[in-house]
Amino acid sequence: MASKFPKGTIVHQVVQVLSGKVQSFSVDQESGDVQYCVEWADPEGNIHSRYFVESELAADSTVETVGAPVDAEVAAAAAATAAAAATAHAAASAQST
Repeated sequence: MASKFPKGTIVHQVVQVLSGKVQSFSVDQESGDVQYCVEWADPEGNIHSRYFVESELAADSTVETVGAPVDAEVAAAAAATAAAAATAHAAASAQST
C-alpha cells in the first residue's frame, strides 16, 4: 500500500471544530477546574454534549445566542462548523495538488 503522505510532506491535523451552547458548568472538586457542558449538533444533525475544561473553549461571537431556541442555535453552530471544515478541507486539497 502506497503512503498518502511521503516522507517530508508537510501535513496538518483534520479535526472537526465544535461550536455549541454552554448548557451548564461545574467545578471539579479535585482540580478546581471549571468544566462546561456544551451541546452541539454534528453535520448530520445529531445532538451531542460533553464537558470541556475552560482552557479548551473560547467564546464564539459569530453564533447568535439570544432569543433563539436552543435547537436552532445548535443547528446554526453545526452549519457554521460544517462550512468551516469544508473550507479547510478544500484549502488543504488545493495545497496538496
